[in-house]
Amino acid sequence: MVGRRIALPRPRVPRIGTSSALFVLVAITSILRLGWAAGVEASNDEAYTYLYTVYPDWSQFDHPPMTMLVERLGIALFGSVSPLSLRVGFVLLGAASTWLMAAWTTRLLDDCRAGFFAALALNLTGYFSLKVGSFALPDGPMTFFALATLWALTAAFAGPPRIRPWMLVGVCWGFALASKYHAVFLPAGALVYASLTPSARRHILSPGPYLAVAVGLLGFLPTIVWNANHEWASFAYQGGRAVAFGFHPEKLANYLAVQAVLWFPWIWVPLAIVFVGRLRAWRTLVDSERFLLVQSAVPLGFFFAVALVRGAMPHWALIGLLPLYPLL
Repeated sequence: MVGRRIALPRPRVPRIGTSSALFVLVAITSILRLGWAAGVEASNDEAYTYLYTVYPDWSQFDHPPMTMLVERLGIALFGSVSPLSLRVGFVLLGAASTWLMAAWTTRLLDDCRAGFFAALALNLTGYFSLKVGSFALPDGPMTFFALATLWALTAAFAGPPRIRPWMLVGVCWGFALASKYHAVFLPAGALVYASLTPSARRHILSPGPYLAVAVGLLGFLPTIVWNANHEWASFAYQGGRAVAFGFHPEKLANYLAVQAVLWFPWIWVPLAIVFVGRLRAWRTLVDSERFLLVQSAVPLGFFFAVALVRGAMPHWALIGLLPLYPLL
């Protein structure tokens, strides 16, 4: 029957309580990642991004400046250059992302246990634990600020149209844009969600979302200026990676297979099942579920299409997989 739900038994959280359990989760995973970050030599990508700290600028050839800023903070903290000093800021962002995933999910679903298990699932994801939350790569700050933007969007859509919540959306989105260009999918998803959801449609007619975009673009202005002074090199390079003509199902299959390995199959498969299942049940979903599904579907659909015509890097879809964890 439409609107009815089956009450499933909830898994138990340790008796120390969800807040304490979350603290233990953040502490243990952070300690493990610090050891991982200190014991593994820098990768080629990290050696490349380290050059950004040697030659700092408002932006760089293939990414905005946030990675460079986080690395420089780690070097300043340690007073020397080492794999750990380059990575420590990203480990801290990984810990903050764990907490934020729990807080955001709790707010969305009004259930702190759901928040804890969403954060736990995120840390059981190979790509997050071994790369995003450990190494000096753009996905670390992008994950944190994308979650912050999604949290702020949840708050903005929850009430009547007001300026202040949307200003917070703009600030968080500006930092996300300064981390990785994939942040453009966040307002795109919000627009699609508002268009498809009557209760959220009123926000389109209010000034809040447009001020949020203006604030976010103001934070992105240094990257724009840098590109304008360098023949739009970064925009052209990243945009060219998504443009192609053709039909290559084998590349799509490879994209999905490698992504499943990176995320670990026991996390990726349930995320895929949840995504497809919620799409099929769209008419029966509550607004919070629709918000999550749309924020996931917009980037996932885009990179699915890119993978089909020219191939894609599996981790590009990270920003589209993050909203599935609360649904999981």
